[in-house]
Amino acid sequence: MKPVLLFDWGDTLMVDLPGMSGKMCDWPRIEVIEGAAQTLAELASSYDIYIASGAEQSSAEDIRLVFERANLAQYIQGYFCSAALGLKKGTPAFLLRLLMSINRPPMAVTMVGDSLERDMLPALALGMKAIWFRRNSTQTPPAPIQTIDALPQLLALA
Repeated sequence: MKPVLLFDWGDTLMVDLPGMSGKMCDWPRIEVIEGAAQTLAELASSYDIYIASGAEQSSAEDIRLVFERANLAQYIQGYFCSAALGLKKGTPAFLLRLLMSINRPPMAVTMVGDSLERDMLPALALGMKAIWFRRNSTQTPPAPIQTIDALPQLLALA
């Protein structure tokens, strides 16, 4: 069984475009974070990749549609969001329910996201590995969180 990478969606793999509201699947345009396609393509052979999103308006199907539109869906095994799990992202309970859904222990999973509070800290609380995509932050994370400033840097850490 492959290890798992859980990716946050907004501002980790896809840009939360300023001025856009509503479901991303309904936006007139979408934008992929630089390096996402190449990074996912390389990681997909060694990892099972899932999306763990805090999006409250979008369903798992809405999220899948955005990944289809962005030509990234072929790398993703599943999509999890607050609506699908019945819990808000940013808590260990959200991640625990997700882990139960994919039948994986925390130590086999790495969370990759842009939020220290909503992605990294809940993952650490469960014993998962955490890689913080700090694109525009200079904040120093607590150990044992690893950091990247560009998605292709994941290839050396994962």
